[in-house]
Amino acid sequence: AIRDPGYGLERVLYEGNPGISCQSPYVAKDGVVLIEHLLPALDNAANSVDTSVQPVDGHVAAFVAARFGEDIQPHLKAMASGKADTSILGTLSLLAFMQSTLRTPDVLGLSSWIGGLLGPAINAYHNRQTREELERDIPRLVRKGSLPELVNLINDLRGAFDAPEMPVVIANSGFGGVDQKIDRRLGIINAQLNVAKREEFKQSVFTVETRPFFRTPDVSPSRQGYHWNHNAETHFLIGDHMGKAMISLIQGN
Repeated sequence: AIRDPGYGLERVLYEGNPGISCQSPYVAKDGVVLIEHLLPALDNAANSVDTSVQPVDGHVAAFVAARFGEDIQPHLKAMASGKADTSILGTLSLLAFMQSTLRTPDVLGLSSWIGGLLGPAINAYHNRQTREELERDIPRLVRKGSLPELVNLINDLRGAFDAPEMPVVIANSGFGGVDQKIDRRLGIINAQLNVAKREEFKQSVFTVETRPFFRTPDVSPSRQGYHWNHNAETHFLIGDHMGKAMISLIQGN
């Protein structure tokens, strides 16, 4: 809707004037024209503004919508929610997405600002132990200045379902197959494998090694390796092994 965050006259202003700086009172004095400068400016503003209100006002939302170049509609929709917990999580997820995508360094002030507003999100959990754990861990993550880590904490599925031993099956990113040589991708694959090796997860998490299931383009309907070349056999094998792994975890094997 036109009155939702990221729309309205503010959006028209930034779409029609690519050289204009963000007019939010939080960052107006900083002359923020480039999206890369927005989070550092908000981080700085945390030292001098009223941090009892959300850091993404109408101007910030519209500025991001016009300049970020990524799909932020799900975040804006959550921010527009009438529920306080959904709204603040929408704000947090948007800022975390920006920090991760733009590779913005730690934002200690902004993390503290948003961390102080997470009360409704914490209280949305009915389990007292879960609430107490969140209240304990949030300050620690705030001091790190990493917004994505705050999102991960709040969105932890085990906490959301009050199921600390919920079984989890991971399929690693094995596209490229056993001949994968790209260091960055190998790092991701190994990180996914190592999750299940952690002592606290050994009985409840399993990672499926998917590299043997990769099929080359000559026996597949496409040449999009990162989509596993759309090979049906590959998708079946991944799903089959994940399902069997889940059954094994549930049965306690």
